[in-house]
Amino acid sequence: MEAALQKANTYLKEHPRAKVSTQRRLLSAQLQRLKLQDWLKLTVKSQRLILTLDAPALKAAAQLDGCYVVESYLKAAQADAQTLHDRYKDLAFVERDCRTLKCGHLEFRPWFVCTEDNTQAHALTAMLALKIRRHWERAWWSLDLTVEEGLRELEKLCVMELIHAQSGKVVARQVPEAEVTAGTRKKINQVRKTLEK
Repeated sequence: MEAALQKANTYLKEHPRAKVSTQRRLLSAQLQRLKLQDWLKLTVKSQRLILTLDAPALKAAAQLDGCYVVESYLKAAQADAQTLHDRYKDLAFVERDCRTLKCGHLEFRPWFVCTEDNTQAHALTAMLALKIRRHWERAWWSLDLTVEEGLRELEKLCVMELIHAQSGKVVARQVPEAEVTAGTRKKINQVRKTLEK
C-alpha cells in the first residue's frame, strides 16, 4: 500500500491537472480489495494522499489472526460450539469422499448414465462401494496399508484345489501360505535409512 501511495503521490505531483479524487478512489478500492480499510485510513492533505494507521483497530483485528468463524442458524440448545466445530471439520471427510467417488476406483460421473433409474442405481452402487472402501481403510489401518496396496495384495491370493482324477470331485481346497509384504512409503524410507547407515 505504501508503494501504491507513493506512486499515486508522484503522479499527482508530476501532473498538476490530475484529480486527487481519482487517485483516492483507486487507492480506496485497493484498500477494500486487501481488506485493510478497517485499520488503514486514507486522507487528503494539500493535494497529497496520506495513509494513517489506526492502532486500536489494528490491535482488535490482530486478536483474530489465525482464527475462523463458523456461523450457524442452530440455537445454542440444539448444538454447542464444539459440536458445530466438529461437524465443520467433518467436511474434510466429505470432500475426500467426493474426490474418491469422482476419480480413483469408483469413478462416479453422471454422464456415464443416461436415464434417471440408471443414475440412481449408479449412485447407490457408488455409495455402497464407498462404504466398503471406508471399511477396508479402518480394517487395514493397523497393517499400515492403503486401500490400493491392500487390493493389490488381495489380487495375488489364489486357491489351490485338489481334484480326484476318477470322480472329478474336489477333495481339498486350500489357500497357499505365502509371506505377504507390502512396500509402503514409511517402510521403504525406514529400509533406506538403515541401508545408508
